[in-house]
Amino acid sequence: MAPARLERREKANTISSVELRIPFSANSGHPPIKFTSMPTMKNDSIFHVEARWGGSEESPPPTRLRELIAELDVRDEEHPDTWMSHEDSGWSLRLDEDRFAYLDNAECETVKHLANVSSETALRLWTSFAAGGPAAVAAFEWKQGRPPVSEQEIAERAERARLAQLTLDRDFYDQLGPELSDASCREQGCTRGHIQYGVFCQAHHFQQIRGRPCPFSE
Repeated sequence: MAPARLERREKANTISSVELRIPFSANSGHPPIKFTSMPTMKNDSIFHVEARWGGSEESPPPTRLRELIAELDVRDEEHPDTWMSHEDSGWSLRLDEDRFAYLDNAECETVKHLANVSSETALRLWTSFAAGGPAAVAAFEWKQGRPPVSEQEIAERAERARLAQLTLDRDFYDQLGPELSDASCREQGCTRGHIQYGVFCQAHHFQQIRGRPCPFSE
């Protein structure tokens, strides 16, 4: 849902029938494109933008919108997106660092998505959305639902999850402390010592608690 309404700006933020030069993404390799017309952002167009690295801004002008979009040129998996919320409809238009746009309804469900969104298209989407909500961006070539996930992305997500779990396991393993040599681990056939507050070595204590083999041998 859109943030609580703040005091409206005294001045309207408008772009109408003027030439606006908008830079492509630094990674696109294309020259700037000229637009001779953009949707008008009226005095009563109330919307909010959640900045990628935190902070909600009410009805920022187009120059600020361009700055927020440009932040997506930097990779940051922890903060991959930024979004605009349209107050009257409760819908949001989200942009991410992979150049996707997402149209989310008032229940925060992704209804449609758009791929290969350049910086220019992103600005036109946001400016149109600010002026008229979801109906104002209906003419764009949206696809229903969320984008499909590729096998490569699935594999990358699995690897990130594996590494994160391994880090947690290592922290737990190290917290068990050193093994003492005054008695052997109670696990049959194990010649290692036992931890200070247990009867097993680090590896077998890990297995007893976690319910799976320990990934570390020392």
